[in-house]
Amino acid sequence: MTGGIYNSGKLLINGKRSLSVKENFHQFENGVLCIELASKNTGSLKVAGEAHLNGALELSIASGFKVKEGDSFTIIQAEKITGKFDQKNDLITVDGQLFQITYTTKTVTLLKL
Repeated sequence: MTGGIYNSGKLLINGKRSLSVKENFHQFENGVLCIELASKNTGSLKVAGEAHLNGALELSIASGFKVKEGDSFTIIQAEKITGKFDQKNDLITVDGQLFQITYTTKTVTLLKL
């Protein structure tokens, strides 16, 4: 995608494809980033510039895909990441499965607990 994205709604990323942003990504406090886990190389958000995070992260698991304890998924890659999603204790549950959200200056990853 050319340019940047300013998300104050719902942005859905299909588990089979990644979304590449040529500039910056801004998610506001009322924004929701929805990621579908569909494989070990699941769809992700790839930002050439900065990713400014806020608001919520929602996960779904594609039908038929089995996630195992210890599986890790990089869901965001950027030149620089600031902020966080509003999940308490950096934990998110989907379909009764618990994931830890880990932030670095360049990535956001999920780890199945």
